[in-house]
Amino acid sequence: MARLTPNQEHNLYIRKSNKIFRYFVRFVVFVLFSLGIYLKIHFTLMKTITVTDIHTEHRPNNTHVTKDLDPAEEESPGYNYSEIVRENNLAKAFRYPATAASEGNWCRYGLLYVKVPKAASSTTAGITRRIAAGFESRLNSTTAKCIIKAGHTKGQSYRDRHPESFLFATVRDPTKRAISRAFFQASNEEVNAEDGFMMNYLTNHMAQQGCVSRGMGGFQMSYIPYTPLPPWSAWIKYEPEAVQNAIHIHDIVRQVIEDYNFIIVVERYDE
Repeated sequence: MARLTPNQEHNLYIRKSNKIFRYFVRFVVFVLFSLGIYLKIHFTLMKTITVTDIHTEHRPNNTHVTKDLDPAEEESPGYNYSEIVRENNLAKAFRYPATAASEGNWCRYGLLYVKVPKAASSTTAGITRRIAAGFESRLNSTTAKCIIKAGHTKGQSYRDRHPESFLFATVRDPTKRAISRAFFQASNEEVNAEDGFMMNYLTNHMAQQGCVSRGMGGFQMSYIPYTPLPPWSAWIKYEPEAVQNAIHIHDIVRQVIEDYNFIIVVERYDE
């Protein structure tokens, strides 16, 4: 048998090494692929088990919480929302007679929604009216109703609201809200939303149609609080990047959180 030359031996070694490396790579790929399938199945099963456990653990015992409900509600599986509302006193905004909506009390009782323009305001107002209509249809009474206020009314109008009313608002990313307002105005005026129009309108600080405030910390900061900042107190026209009274601005935000029952962040609406 002829002896291989050094070059032939080297080439043979290279071919064997490449063959072993290819087998090794295939093995690693197979292991990783199998591991991925295993983890996907594992986490899917764990998620299903966890959700099932949560629902089982927190589901009310219908044998004792539905005893005062009508037969239609007794037959409903799962959570008993009527009982949850009663236990947590969530229906406090619905207790007032129709006469409570008389002149002088229209901003004091019921569901009070501060409808910030271009902050999912029409959607939220529609939901509020549907809640009120649904309650009234179930109440079947001519002497009581669910009072709502869901118009473009600033927060300062509700300073004297009744303690058991329910005050809430929607807030949106300021830049997105301002751009939405500008495009909406362009559509209303039937003009092209060109750069010149947009840049000009984005400086508008009108009470309802504005995009910004008059140095009051932003349009929503001028709209929502009971007591907004005075004009040009958060920053001034000629130094728009120099924030003034930062501590006072923080106090206003903190006070809004305390004054309102609920604040909806539009970017998290789907949650």
